[in-house]
Amino acid sequence: MWTPALSKALGVVASAPTDWTHPALLPVFSSAAVVLGVTTSTLGSWVEKVGPRTAGMVGSTFWSGALLTTAAGIEMHALPLVYAGYGVLGGIGWGLMYLTPVTAAMKWFPDRRGLATGIALSAFGAGAALAPGIIHSLMDTFAVAPDYIGDCLLTAGVNATGPLVDLTTLPDGSQAVAPESPVGEPGTQVVVATEADIAKSAGLVSTGPGVYAVGTGDTGAAKAMASLGVLYGALGVAPEIVTPAFSTGYVSALGVGMALGRFGWSAISDVLGRRNTYALFGLGVPIVGMAPYLCHTVVDMASGGDGGSSVWPYLGAFYGGSVLAITFYGGIFSVLPAYIADLFGQKHAGAVHGKALTAWASSAVAGPMGLAYLRSHSYDNAIQDLLQTVDANDSLALERSFGVSVSDEEAVQTLIDAKTLTIEKLLELAPAGTVDPTPFLYDTTLYAGATLMTLAFLSNLAIRPLDLDSELQKMEAGRTKLKA
Repeated sequence: MWTPALSKALGVVASAPTDWTHPALLPVFSSAAVVLGVTTSTLGSWVEKVGPRTAGMVGSTFWSGALLTTAAGIEMHALPLVYAGYGVLGGIGWGLMYLTPVTAAMKWFPDRRGLATGIALSAFGAGAALAPGIIHSLMDTFAVAPDYIGDCLLTAGVNATGPLVDLTTLPDGSQAVAPESPVGEPGTQVVVATEADIAKSAGLVSTGPGVYAVGTGDTGAAKAMASLGVLYGALGVAPEIVTPAFSTGYVSALGVGMALGRFGWSAISDVLGRRNTYALFGLGVPIVGMAPYLCHTVVDMASGGDGGSSVWPYLGAFYGGSVLAITFYGGIFSVLPAYIADLFGQKHAGAVHGKALTAWASSAVAGPMGLAYLRSHSYDNAIQDLLQTVDANDSLALERSFGVSVSDEEAVQTLIDAKTLTIEKLLELAPAGTVDPTPFLYDTTLYAGATLMTLAFLSNLAIRPLDLDSELQKMEAGRTKLKA
C-alpha cells in the first residue's frame, strides 16, 4: 500500500533520481518481520505472565509510535528513520499484538482452539480489508500536485506546436531545465511524466503529461501515516476494467479473504484435523503457478482489441484465485497455534509458537530480497527489449529525447539507474501497438513461489504425530542404562 507513494515521494507523478527505490524499501517490511520474530520469541513468556490487557496496551503504544516515527522519516526523506519506525518499533508492536489474542484465546477456549484463534486473528484480515480504502482516502486528502513546467519533446512529439521545455541530462542521469530553454527556470531539477504516469496518479494532476518540478508536490503518505498513528494512539492491461477503484477493491477483497481464511480454516481444522487442513492449502500451488498464464492471456486479448466482456472470465479467475490463495495464507497462521498445541501440548504452546514465528520472520527477509532480485532481473530484460524495439523503429528517437544513443550502453545504464529512462518513457518512443511488459515483471517470482509452496506442501505431508509409547520406552531405557 505504501511502497508506490514512498518511491515517488519527491517526484510525486514519477520517481525522481533521489527517490527511494523498491529494493531499498522492500526490506522495511522484512525488518519489521524480523523484529516481530525476535519479539515473539523473547517476550512470549512475558505476555503470558502480564496478561492480555497490559501486553495489548504496550503493543498498541509501540505501533502508534512506529507510525508517527515512520511519518517523520517520510517527511524528512530519511530512510533510516523509516526503518527505525516501521522496522523496529512497528515490529515490536506487531509481535506483542499478535501474540496477545492467540495465547489468551487458546487458554479461554481449550476445546475449540482452532476456532478461537481463528476468530481472534481474523481481525488482522479485517484490518487488511478496511485499510486500502482508508489509506487511499487519507493520501488523496493530503496529496499536493507538483508544479507543472510545460511539455517536452518526449511527451508532445516531434509535431508539437508551441514552445517546449528544453531539458539537459546531468552526469548522474537526472534531468533539469536547460539554460537555453524557452520555458521554465534553468537548472530546475525535473521529472518527465508520461501518459501512463499520469494515469497512475489517480486524478492528482489535471495538466497531463509533461515536465514537473521535483520536490514541489506531496504524495500525502507522510501525513496519512501520521494521522493513522495519532488515531491508533488515541484509540494497465484493460484500462476500462482495471481502474484505480478496481485495484483498491481488489486489495480490499484480499483483506476480506484473509479474514475469512483466518476464521474459516481454523474452524474447519477442528473437524478435518490440522495436518489435513494444511494439505488443502496445497491448492495454492496451481493458483500461483497459473497466474502468469492468466495475465498473459488478458494482455494478449486487450492488445488485440478483444477486451471488454471477453476479458472478464480470465480476470475473474485471477481475482477469485488470488482471494482463495490469500485465505490459505490467513489459515496457515490461524491454524498454526492449534497445530502446535496438538503436536507439543498446550503447556508450552505459546512459547513454541513464538519460536515458530522466527521462521516466518526469516522468510520475510529472504522473500522480499528474492522478489527484488527477480523483479529487477525481469525489469532489466524488459528495458533492453524495449530499447531494441525503439532503435529498430527509429534509431534517433532515444538521442532526440535523452541525448544518448542506444549503442552507448554506459550512458543508457546511467539513465536507467537514475530512473530517468523507464518502461513508461520507452513506450512513448516505441511504435504503436507495443505491448507494455509491466504486467509480466512478476512471472519468475510467481513460478518461484509455486515451487516453494510445493516443497512446503510435501513437508507438511511428512509430519507424523509423536509416538509417545515409543518415546517413553526410550527414556526408560536410557534411565535404566544410566543406573546400571
